[in-house]
Amino acid sequence: MSRTTARALSEHGKEACGDLPGLEATVAMVFRALTERVTERSSLQRGPEGRERRRPLPFDTLCEVVAAPRDEVAKVVQRFRRRDTCFL
Repeated sequence: MSRTTARALSEHGKEACGDLPGLEATVAMVFRALTERVTERSSLQRGPEGRERRRPLPFDTLCEVVAAPRDEVAKVVQRFRRRDTCFL
C-alpha cells in the first residue's frame, strides 16, 4: 500500500470516527479486537512487523472482548460497515 493510499484511508477513518463522538475508545478497541498481526513475511512485504488482517468475530464475542455496551459496539460496527466506508 502506498503512503498516499494509507494516508487517505487514515483520513477516511478519522472522518468516520468523527461521526461517533464519545465512542473513540470503543472504536479503537473494536479495531484492535478485529485485527490480527501476521508475522510471516513474503518477499513482497516490507518492514519487520509483517502485516495486519481482519479477524472476524461473532458480535457477542466482539462485545465481550471490547467490554463495552452492546449498543456502543453496534454503533461502531454499523458506522464502519456503511457502504461509503466499508472498513468492516
